[in-house]
Formats: sequence, C-alpha cells, structure tokens
Amino acid sequence: MKRILVMLMALTVSAGAFAAGSSQTAGKTPGTVNLPKGSLPISDGSVTLTVFAGGLSQWVTSFDYKDNIFTKQVVDETGIKLEFVTATTADAAQKRNILLSSGDYPDIFIGGGVDIAYYASQGILLPLDAYEPLSYPNIKAAFDRYPTLWNINRGTDGKLYGLPGVNECLHCNYSNGRALYFQPWVRDNKLKAPETLDEFTAYLRWIRDNDVNGNGNKNDEIPLTWEKSYVRHAVAIIAKAYMPFIYNQDYYGLSLNDNRQVVEQYKDPNYRRALQYMAGLYKEGLILPDSFAQTRDQLKALVENPTPLVGVAMCANPDNIGIAGGDRVINYFFLKPLAGPEGLRHASYRGPYAGLGTSMVITDNCKYPELAIALYNYLIDPVVARNAVGPKGSYWDDPDPGSISLMGGKPAYKNLTSFAAQQVNGGWNQTSPGIFTADVRLSEQAVDFDLAKQYIQTGDAALHDRMVKNPSWNEEFLFISTNELFVPYKINDKYFIPPSALLRMNDNDNARFADIKATLETFVEQATVEFITGSRDVNNDTAWNTYLTELDRMGSKDIATLIQKYIK
Repeated sequence: MKRILVMLMALTVSAGAFAAGSSQTAGKTPGTVNLPKGSLPISDGSVTLTVFAGGLSQWVTSFDYKDNIFTKQVVDETGIKLEFVTATTADAAQKRNILLSSGDYPDIFIGGGVDIAYYASQGILLPLDAYEPLSYPNIKAAFDRYPTLWNINRGTDGKLYGLPGVNECLHCNYSNGRALYFQPWVRDNKLKAPETLDEFTAYLRWIRDNDVNGNGNKNDEIPLTWEKSYVRHAVAIIAKAYMPFIYNQDYYGLSLNDNRQVVEQYKDPNYRRALQYMAGLYKEGLILPDSFAQTRDQLKALVENPTPLVGVAMCANPDNIGIAGGDRVINYFFLKPLAGPEGLRHASYRGPYAGLGTSMVITDNCKYPELAIALYNYLIDPVVARNAVGPKGSYWDDPDPGSISLMGGKPAYKNLTSFAAQQVNGGWNQTSPGIFTADVRLSEQAVDFDLAKQYIQTGDAALHDRMVKNPSWNEEFLFISTNELFVPYKINDKYFIPPSALLRMNDNDNARFADIKATLETFVEQATVEFITGSRDVNNDTAWNTYLTELDRMGSKDIATLIQKYIK
C-alpha cells in the first residue's frame, strides 16, 4: 500500500498539464485491480502483454525485466507483465512490417511507425473508442492540448486506432538534412567551415589531398560519408541548396507549390543538379564508396577510431555517428545549410506537422485492451516518461535552487550524467510513449550554458573537457545549434503536404497510396544511388528521361493525383 500511495503522489505532483485521476473504475477485465483510472497498480499480476519495441541501441541492449531498470519499474508498479519482441532502431521498420504482415504479431506496438489507416483497414488494429480512452487523465490531457492528434490517430472509418505521441522538439524538427564536420581540423588549420557548395567541395578536396590527421598517411582520411539508411538524408542536404526540398516523415521529394499543387521534386531539374553535384564528388573520390552499404555501427567505428578519420558525416544527430557527448563526437559540429549557385539555402526543417504522431497501437490479438490503454496512460505521465530515459537519482534529479532551464525559466529537473554516460539498460530511451511538450523538453536545468555557446561558436579546445563532463551538453548543443544555424533558413510551411493521416483518404485511395509509396520511394533511392555512383549517367539526357519514364510507370503521377484530390 505504501508503494501505491507514493506513486499516486508522484503522479499528482508531476501532472503539470495533466488532470487528477478519474473516479471511474477500471471495469471487470480479468486481472484488473478495481481502483480509479490513473491509479496503481493496474493489474493483479496475472496478465502478460506482448510488446514490439524497435529501440535496441548502445543504451538499450535489452528490454527484459531481469535486465532493464525501467521495465522492472513498469512491471512492479503496474502489475502488468511484459514480454518483448525487439529490433534495433535501424531494423525496426522492416521487422515491424514483417510482423504485421505475418498474422503472428504482439498485443501492442510502441514507438510509432505503424500506418494506422492501412493496418486498421486490414482489421489488424483494434478500434479504441469503446474503451473510453478519454476517461484516463493523462490521455485526455494530451488530446485536449493537441486536437490534431484525433485526426492523426483515426482510421478512414473515423474510429480511433492510435494512442498519441508528442515530441515538440525544436532540434528534432530540424533534423532531416544536416551534416556534422570534425571541427578541430578547421580550427587547428585556421580555416572557415564551408557555407557554399563550392567551399564544401574545396574543403573535401583539402581533406583528401593532405595528411590532415597528421599520422603520416595521406590516404586514410575520409572526406565525406554516411550510413546506408541515410542516403536520402545526404541527398536532401545538397538538394536544399537548389530548392526548398521537402524530406519529412510522410514524403520524400513531394511538396506543394505556391498554388497548392502537388509537385514531384525528385523529377525537378534542380534535383538532377543536386545529383550531378554529388556524382562529381563521388567521381573525385570524395565520398566513401561504403557509404551506401555500411551500417551505423560501422560508421561509428570509423568516427570513434583512435586516429580521427572522418571529415564530414551526413546525419541527423551526434549519436548517429558515435557516442553523443563522448570525447570524439563532442568535436563534431553542425554545418550551416549549404548555399547553392544562386545563393539559395534551406534548413533541415521537417514541417509544421512534425512532432505529433502515434506512439502506441493495440492489435486485434490483444485480449486485454483496457489494460493496454491503462498502461499507456501510466507511461505518458511526465515523471514516468523521464524515468524511461534513465532512473531518478542516477540519470536525473530535482533541479538546484536558483537554477534556470534551457528556455530561461524555472527548471523541472537536472541531468546528473552526460548523454554519453547514461546507464545501459537504465530505461527504454525514446522508444517509450511520451507527451513531450516544448515546455517539458526545455525544462532541463542548463549547466554552463554560456560556455557551451562559446564552445559551439569557437571550438575553443580549452573548453573541450568541461563540455564532455557537462550533463546538459547534448541538449545545449542541439538547442543552440538549431537556433543559430537552421531556424533562420526554415522552409515556408505552405510547401508541406499534410500527413497522409490528415488527408482523410478513403480506404481504396489510402491502399493505393500506400502501395505506390512503398515501391516508389525504394525506386527513387535506388536510382539516386545509381546516378551518384555512375551506373546511371546523370549527365546523359537519355538516362535522365528513362528515369522519369520509370517513375511514371511505377505510379509517380498517380500518387501526386491521389494526394491532390484531398488537398483543400
């Protein structure tokens, strides 16, 4: 009883925007404890839910009860046993789709990525309206604050199939199309970080032609690389120097023009110019050929090599290329968006719809949907969600008196360790559902904020060790860099197509859209690689026209027409 009371107090204190618990009972589901909704425990311990969690990483090597501190907290406090089906972050999408297509899938999927409209139409996802999700306080608060979540999480029949995820994260919304460069090579040689395509080419050549790392071998430096899942990301960086190229969660190379007509940007002459530029880099030996096949772990091994090797890595965040906040990666800084021949440059902006989505779905295999919904309500509590990254007392704690947050107000918590030093299997990292509002994200206590800004602006080597030890470095680096480098070059919101969930396509159109998109995006990426590596000649008009014809044959015009049908 003491544990239950303590947790109830924690839920009440942490609520913030969340309401107090409802007086309604949890019903008569087998295994349910008859307490007010939002209370703990949820179950009497006799029920097991199977969960797909595609978040295995260097910080989460296991979600199992015996290994993971947060899993143990969740099971002990809720009374629901959890059995996990897992995948690495890189392989999550593929394994998720295989499971959903097999018929043998778990009770719930967490972490997003499930196409609600499609899988609901197949009868795989369970409609949730009858289970009264709004009778749970944290769920109601989320939908009340973000009404758009209703449309995002509904199927084409108007029923609710998804439980929301919110991540009002400034730097996340500017993560699709950016690059990190090894700053000491610039600083120590009194150079300036490249800001144009011409300067970028010259910088990569300088790395290739000199013994930049000073180890006596002029041939071991790698001017430019990325991991295989970041091909489209790398191309987007260059395409944004020629046009307001769109790359977000739902679409790659599809946008609206000034007349709200759907435009296929991967057919645009400016997209071809971007590929011609990249093909030139590849032909000169400035792009590591393995970039199109290497895994994230292989890229990290290159970056973390005892002798610095990698000059520029196309990626979203520091933890994509190494240990974020670690001794090596803390020397990698973001490049400003590169300017093209006409002086155009566009930020890695994902659009006005980013940050709102789905973080849990319940399948028709689930025998205890009420318990799954109650579990979700528990997981999105702000304090519980913070514990999902790491436990209080070892990863985070209450803020210091008189301190300020990243956004300048009173902080809600402080980190105790840097991102690089977080405890392995201390939590679920960002796989766990959460309602991370902007004020929650930026309520972290800022440590040495002015010094972090100085280090980002100058690369002062004297500050390096202090930043490695700074528990706020990761968020400060991303927050400061985004505001200074990317926000000024934000793409206008009018060019972004609403997510497919907001277009409200009917079942037939949605199925057609999903089928075309699955094959079309794969083809665009494959052809893009072929143009860059030279197996297709991007400078040959016949080869380019053949590519355009192939796009139309695969449904390129059809998908644009389908989307246009629903644009208001």
